[in-house]
Amino acid sequence: MEKGHGRVETREIRIVAVEAEGVGFPFARQVLAIRRQVTGQKNKPDTDHARYYVTSIEEGQLSPGKQLEQQRGYWS
Repeated sequence: MEKGHGRVETREIRIVAVEAEGVGFPFARQVLAIRRQVTGQKNKPDTDHARYYVTSIEEGQLSPGKQLEQQRGYWS
């Protein structure tokens, strides 16, 4: 959870190991679902979004927290 600019932002991650053939990406090892909820923004409605990612990171190579941190850092 992060607080800043008058809002509260919560992120959660779910990770599923996959077979590359099953998702149509040749090097896929995991699919990530990241949910982002933002509340308390002045004059703006609360938001709740999910984004999905396909990664070649092997299961157990990075913790869920580290993967969430990497995705956050990549887009900021």
